[in-house]
Parts: sequence; C-alpha cells; structure tokens
Amino acid sequence: MTIQFNNIIITTDNSTALTYAITTNPNPLQINTTGSISIVVSKAAPPAVQCTSLSFSINTGIAAADLTMDPSTITTSCPPNWGVTSNGDGTFTFTPNPGQGTIGPGGLAFALNTIAVNEQVGTTDLYITETLQGGTSHGSIPIPKFPPNFTVSDLIATPPNNIQPGGSVNLSWNGTAGGVYTLSYGSFSFPNLPNVYNFPVGNLQQTTTFTLTVNAEGGTLQFQRQCTVTVLSPKIDSFGIVGNPDFVQQGSTIQVYWSTESIDHCALSVNGVPMTGESNLPASSSGYPITVPTVVGDCEFTLTAFPGPSNTGGLTSSTLANVFKFNVLPNPLAIPLLVSDMSISPDSSLLCLAGCLGLYFVSTAQQKIVHTTGASFSTSPLFSADGSHMFCGISSGIFHPTYEIQVFDTSTYQAQVTPAAQARYLKLAQGSAKGSLLVAGVADSTSVGSNFAYLYTLNPANNFQLVHQVQIPQNVITDLSLNSLVANPQGDQILVCTDSNFYIYQPNSNVLSSALLNQYNFTSAIFSPGGSRYYVATAAKALILVVDAAQNQLLGTINLPSPVRSGMAPAPDGKHLYAALINGTVVRIDLDTMRVIQTFQVGTAPSLLSLNPEGKHLYVVDTIDGTGLKMPYKLWTVEIADSSN
Repeated sequence: MTIQFNNIIITTDNSTALTYAITTNPNPLQINTTGSISIVVSKAAPPAVQCTSLSFSINTGIAAADLTMDPSTITTSCPPNWGVTSNGDGTFTFTPNPGQGTIGPGGLAFALNTIAVNEQVGTTDLYITETLQGGTSHGSIPIPKFPPNFTVSDLIATPPNNIQPGGSVNLSWNGTAGGVYTLSYGSFSFPNLPNVYNFPVGNLQQTTTFTLTVNAEGGTLQFQRQCTVTVLSPKIDSFGIVGNPDFVQQGSTIQVYWSTESIDHCALSVNGVPMTGESNLPASSSGYPITVPTVVGDCEFTLTAFPGPSNTGGLTSSTLANVFKFNVLPNPLAIPLLVSDMSISPDSSLLCLAGCLGLYFVSTAQQKIVHTTGASFSTSPLFSADGSHMFCGISSGIFHPTYEIQVFDTSTYQAQVTPAAQARYLKLAQGSAKGSLLVAGVADSTSVGSNFAYLYTLNPANNFQLVHQVQIPQNVITDLSLNSLVANPQGDQILVCTDSNFYIYQPNSNVLSSALLNQYNFTSAIFSPGGSRYYVATAAKALILVVDAAQNQLLGTINLPSPVRSGMAPAPDGKHLYAALINGTVVRIDLDTMRVIQTFQVGTAPSLLSLNPEGKHLYVVDTIDGTGLKMPYKLWTVEIADSSN
C-alpha cells in the first residue's frame, strides 16, 4: 500500500496493491472549520484488481488526536456503482456493486465531506482498510490540524518549465508566520527561512525535487509542499541516412534523418568540416537533403545537437557512408561499327572492339580510335597475358567468306594470319593463365546463318592447330545460336551459353557436360576474378544465377529490375558485379548480399561492358536504340572509385 499526502509519498508497503492519494480542503486542514478529505485510489501497474470493500476511519472526540466530535455531519461521495455504510462511529465502508470493483491506473475518487473539525490543534490519523480478492490490508496517514487561517501556498519554481543543465531556478512561497520553514533538496537543507521568500538555486545538473517543510506549534505539526524542477537531459535518439544505403554516389543528393530530445537546434558537418549553411537546423528531421562531397571511400557525416540557443555544449552523433564515384565522362567516342565483342588489354591501355564491319583499337588514354581493320566481320578479341598480342576470329568476303584467326602485334597493329580454317568461328575463349588452350565455337558450315555445332580446342603455341573437338548434341542443333563463350582464368573451364542450353566444357580433357541449368535461356556468362564462381544472365527473366564453379551448384539468384542485355563485368576484388540491362541502365551488384545496390544511367541502350584491371574505369558500349542496327555506336568511359580503390 502506497500512501501520498499532497502528492508526497508518506509510506510504501510493496506487499499490498493499491495507492492512496490524499488531499484536504482547506490545505492544510484548520481547526474550527468545515473541511473535507479527498482520496483517489488507484493501481498503477497492470493488471487491475477487484476490490471487495474500502473502509476509511477517523478518530472522533474533542482531543488533539481526534478529527471531529460529531461524525454525523460527514457526508460522502464515491464512484458510480459503489455504495457506502457508516455505523456512526467514524468508520465509512464503501462497497461496489457485484463485478464493479475494478481498480486500475485511472483510479477511483472517494471523499469525506462537511467534516466539522474540532477545536484542538494537533495531528489526527486517517485509517485505511482495503479488502481485495487476495486478502485484507491496513494502513494509516497522519493529518495535521493547524490553527485557524494558517495557510501555506504552493512551492513555486520560476521558470516553471524545463531548464538546461547548469541552469538556475527561483523557488518562492507565501505562508503564515509562526511556523519554521525549511527548504531541502538532495543532500542540502536550509532551515529557519522566512515565511514569505524567494530562494534562488543555481547550477542545477539534474532533475531535482524540492521540499518545503513547515513545522508549527513547537514541532507538533508538520506540513509539506513539493515541486520538481526538470533539468533537461538532451540526447540524440537517432541519426542516419534515409534508406541506409550501402553506398552513396559522389555529388548526389541524399537525405539524412535525425531525432533528438531537449535540443534547441542542430548542425551538420562532413569529415569534421562544418557544412556551409547547415548550422541552424531543426531539432528533428525525417529527411534533410544534403549533397555528397567529392570524396571517395568512407565519409563521416556528423550531427551536432545544441541544447541551448548558443553553439556550445553540443552532443554529437556520426554515421559513415561509403562514397562511390561513378562519373560518366562527356563526349563519348563514336564507333562506326556494329559492336558484338569488346576486350581490354592487361595494362588497360587498349580497348579492342569487334563486330560487323571490322575491328577497332581504341586508346584509353587518348580516348580515340588508333587502328582499324577492313575485315567483313570480327569476333572475340583476346589479349595475350602480357598484352603484347591480340588475336580474334576474322571473316573476309560476303558471298564466299573465308575464316581465319589473326594475331595482332599491339605495338604496331601488324597482323599475322594463321592458316585459313575450314570452319566458321563464331566465338573464341581462352584463360589468362600462361599456356592456356584456345576454344572456338564453330558453326556447322561456312555459310552465313549457319548454326553452332562444335567446340574446337586450338593450340596458340602451334599456330592454332586443332587439338581436339567435340560436337554439340544433335537434338539441340536446330536454330541454335552461340550467345556467350567464356573461359575461367585458369583456362580449364569454358562456359557455353545458347538460347536453350548451358554447357561446361573442359578443353584439356575434351569433356562437354550440361550444367543442369537448362530451365532458363541464357544471354551471357562471366567468371569471378579468381574463377571460383560464375554468373549467368538469362534472357527471359530479370535475374542472374550465381554458381559454384567447382561443383556447378547454384548458390543463389540476383534479382534485377530488368533482364541483362548482354554485358557483365566483375570488379577486380570480386565484391561487385556490373551489368547492362535491357531497361537502359547499368547496375552495381553487391555479390556478398546478391542484390542490386546502385543503378546508373549510361547512354540510352548500354550493351557491352569492360572494366579495367584496376577497377577504376568502366567502358560501356551504347547501341543507341537497343536494336543494334543504328550506327554509330557510342563508347562511354565511366570513372569509378570506392574505398577499395
């Protein structure tokens, strides 16, 4: 049972359920007056309880310890559905109607009214008996009876509202002379203060309760007033970037959010430098726009929250963002060629673009075409491991084409022609490891429009002589096209993508096997930099399959906003993958979480992608309208940088 007098806790017994808040009128109670006692009964913590009865008893008589000599003048009030009985000796028992005795946090109000307070100054007791379903408990509270007209005002704090840490407050009261006034708070006590007084208190650092105690009649009477001054406890509840992105793009506009308590205003800074014009921001914001600075890697945004109007005593909270640079350079290079393949040299100095109408060498430093060939069609440009040579499949003539592999010296662009082949090379693939064999996808005839039918393994060290060959299963040859042929870095595993099938070829042992992924049709595939995984894009579905290369086991899928057009490029660190989508965008994929983390616009219909070995430049072939028939194509250069480079 907890008993409060004038909102001051007098006693607490945690073994009982109810709280009693008692006030008198007048307050303090005076002799030779008609007074009242109000009692609010509640139970703060759930669950509510069922009360059977509540009894309030007073002492009757003319002595100082008695409240009244005539209890018959007392009237009562109680909640609806409650009744009251009295035996005339000063005991009043309140009983609810059946099922109506629920007492919870809202509380119930009872009162003893029109009390004819007797003529003796002193302290009397109010006795309480509560009967609940769980049993009966008892308690009492002393109620002082002061001389006539003895008053004590409320204890008033100025300012009355919350104050900042270190702030000051003035406490004032107005009471009747003749009492001993003592103000106490914390470990401090100040006795013998005037009955009318203003008491200043400075440098408050925490919420403080002040108690004014008035003793009268030689200490036999005691009355208290209390007030609590709340010292603000400023804090930052939250601060971050809206959407919690993994990366933010350099120069882009993002939104930050924050919420605070007991804060006057806020300011923002980035990497320790105050942001211009961001020094008088509101205490909370669900989305405040800021521009990402031109830095790369970890960028620290800091919110400073000030409790007062001055920019002192601020609290700080910081959030890190990984700033990613994706800068599409202006003035793309026009390529008068229907580009079908693109490759970059190991030292990043040359791009080679192949397709209908020839072969183009592009200097990445000069951003210009430095050499072209006049072949009718070229395919699959491949650089040697040291970059000194590049070879690709070449066809010459239209009605009676001839096919060969040409090897170019990349310093002079002079071509060494290998013996003419009796087959039509569709695509070439070779690992970057020294001594890797070359694998060629070969058509079933040399005529234009012929179908993919064989894989040839050729030896570059022996003038590209045939080592062995394997035939694609006959039941899938009809209308079969070879969409992608790609080797792992070791050169011992080749991915073969067709419209309706997907194969793994091992050139060293001449073994062709299905990868058990044939519920899809495939546009392109690419290995991770180390070759432990490969990624396969499908034509009909907006996803990329992630496969363990050693076990050929599907590890997961990457959902995309649109299917891949053809180009994919893994970052050198193996953490990210870039893909050109049919919807005209380039996406950046986090390979740990297998999800798209950023989307960029590069040109209008990006197709092929090539990332330099340092991961700092992405080259994008733009087919302009997506049909692949409109020339010239455009070659865009994109500057890339994040915390890894």
